Amino acid sequence: MDDPPDGGEDYARSGMASILAELGAAFRSTDEHFDSFTSRIDHMGECQGHQKTRVGEAEGRIYTTEGGTGSMVTRLDKVQGILTTVAIENEDLEAQSRINNICVTGIAKTTNMGRADMFVE
Repeated sequence: MDDPPDGGEDYARSGMASILAELGAAFRSTDEHFDSFTSRIDHMGECQGHQKTRVGEAEGRIYTTEGGTGSMVTRLDKVQGILTTVAIENEDLEAQSRINNICVTGIAKTTNMGRADMFVE
């Protein structure tokens, strides 16, 4: 295996920052869109066997909606250094594979409309 370029650690950090920035741009939507969506969810129902909970009940929890197959709304605020898998609509497997197991330092959100929004710092 070839040695990394001089300053290999910085090079790796730079590469990861670039990847995260690209993901953030690719899957970003506005808070207004997210808040508009969640404001229509008064309470949670069972979805694919997930536990019932309320939107905003606890910071850093995964919230499931009564939406379509495999849909989930996720809001992970102020969660640092956590490896997070974000579930999105099954039809968008390419996007799902791109955002699985990303170390989230900001906010990760998905809606049951099949859009995945990742906010990274």
